[in-house]
Amino acid sequence: MPCHQFSVVTPPHVVIVEDDEGIRDVLEMLFSEDGFLVTICASLDSAHAAMREEPMHLLISDMRLGNSVRGGLELVRAVRQRHPPAVEAILLTGVQPSTIAAEIQTLDALGGHLMGKPFDIDALLELARALTGWPGKLGH
Repeated sequence: MPCHQFSVVTPPHVVIVEDDEGIRDVLEMLFSEDGFLVTICASLDSAHAAMREEPMHLLISDMRLGNSVRGGLELVRAVRQRHPPAVEAILLTGVQPSTIAAEIQTLDALGGHLMGKPFDIDALLELARALTGWPGKLGH
């Protein structure tokens, strides 16, 4: 598991892509309070624009965005093409893993991580910190 080290003055930038406003708001609050720099996107288009405009360290995306079953995987592929392997990726899904076996296999091949919804907030933060090397709010 790659780990990037950040100084206390330079927090990692996380791009969060979620089409559900309630979940998006919770994730924004959670990561902002933990000291991450956060960009929030509600769609594939806004996520692609954000990834082109700003350097990022972590992508957290819903697996299924809008009408796209593979929206999250599309973003992970784009991240791997633009920033290999410097950007880590976590996809969130409310779908049973047995129904998306092909998508999980693709995500594994791309070096991404999968977390089910509803997700455990502490586990998500712990994974994000481990992937970025960020100590979190306790570290600063």
